[in-house]
Amino acid sequence: MGGGLQRIDLQTGLITNVERRDTKELCAGPLNSDCDPVTGAISDPQNKECVLVAVGLEHMMSDGRILRVRGNDVDVVFQKSYEVDVFKKGAKLRMPEAFFGLVRGPDIQALAMPFRQQSRLRCFR
Repeated sequence: MGGGLQRIDLQTGLITNVERRDTKELCAGPLNSDCDPVTGAISDPQNKECVLVAVGLEHMMSDGRILRVRGNDVDVVFQKSYEVDVFKKGAKLRMPEAFFGLVRGPDIQALAMPFRQQSRLRCFR
């Protein structure tokens, strides 16, 4: 599944991975190139030195978040979970919502496009 985020130095052509793996466990951290497909990136309307990045994966389960990236620093700025029914009667499972795009909006906002509600855009600051 994977994906990740890469930085390209336009003067040298050097390509480097941008990641944040909090532990050595598989898929640990908010931005892991082995597990987190980046589905959108825009300049951060609140900080010209940063980019906002959408992460989204839908495959039997859901995973996603909106990240702020500055250099090698990666922080989660938005994540929303939802509950789904599982096979066991009455059991619920909480999963993070996947995001599949970002657009700049008016008034220094960023609008995120969640998978479950593709016709609605989420605003966050």
